[in-house]
Amino acid sequence: MLHSDRAGQVVTKHHAAHYLQAHAGDENHFLRQMMQQLGLRTSLMRLKVVSVLLHTPSEIGLRAQDICAALQRDVGVGLNRPNVYDVLRRLEAGGVVARTAQRTYLITATAVAHLSGQIHDVEHGPVV
Repeated sequence: MLHSDRAGQVVTKHHAAHYLQAHAGDENHFLRQMMQQLGLRTSLMRLKVVSVLLHTPSEIGLRAQDICAALQRDVGVGLNRPNVYDVLRRLEAGGVVARTAQRTYLITATAVAHLSGQIHDVEHGPVV
């Protein structure tokens, strides 16, 4: 998933994920800001689901059961599938994730653009 940031550089989901991983203490802050910019309330479960999708190397997305497994394995948080579906439905309505025809979920270009804008502001200062 590619798009251009404000400086005209090509930014991918992976660039944003690597930056957030390098600044692990700030990841929730960046994700929370992105969700607020998109008009969504934040919750720990929404942040964790977005983080799992952002850090997945797959370009085809993850199924809900894969997200549940990743949350259990990586975060130690156990969520049942109906709760994950509810979180995904709300994130999809807010434009953070998109559901594919194969019933997998991906981070949207809009969400990555918001994240890369925040990253750009931190690295280079706000664009005026």
